[in-house]
Amino acid sequence: MKYYIIDDIIPQAQQKWIEDFVFNEEIQIPWYYKQHAISSTRKRDPRNVPGFFHYIYSDDTVKSNLFDMFYPIILAISEREPEIKWNKLDSMRLNLFQKEVGYDKGWHLPHVDHFYRNSWSGLYYVNTNNGDTHVLQQHLQDYTKEEFDKIQSDNDFDILKEPIKPKRGRVVIFPSNHFHCSSYANDTHRCVLNFNLINLNMEALQ
Repeated sequence: MKYYIIDDIIPQAQQKWIEDFVFNEEIQIPWYYKQHAISSTRKRDPRNVPGFFHYIYSDDTVKSNLFDMFYPIILAISEREPEIKWNKLDSMRLNLFQKEVGYDKGWHLPHVDHFYRNSWSGLYYVNTNNGDTHVLQQHLQDYTKEEFDKIQSDNDFDILKEPIKPKRGRVVIFPSNHFHCSSYANDTHRCVLNFNLINLNMEALQ
């Protein structure tokens, strides 16, 4: 499996404008708090950490007036990496984890974003921080909840490559069947745009 890292997916001035907008307290973006941000079922798992979300697009519907701010990032991906082909936006949201000063909790709960074949998962880093992203060796083959539960329960994960450092303006994108996870930052808040793309015309990505 190959994953892609694209730096400066949009101009640096635009990157800074987006970061300043998202962290501007006077704008008051509506953030929705989830006590167990990654899974609704594994509530006793300490890696199922709390977080804040702002939903931008899902169920074929625009959910936020921030859609026009972030959609050009998605459109730029295939131009920069022609191997990434898609024709349907499945979801898009902002994820925000508060900084954890002086305490390293390690990985968050490994997961996949959905069970669709022929799909990509991606992150755009709104700000630079030290909360690394890990893309893992383990991946779905059958695309079933039963397979997902077994892999997650086995908890025997290996990093596919070196951790990905969150850098403002950077995009990382990988086949959605691969487990991945985030980690806390202890230098500042960690904010990413999470998105999922589907290619309705391709064989399943491996």
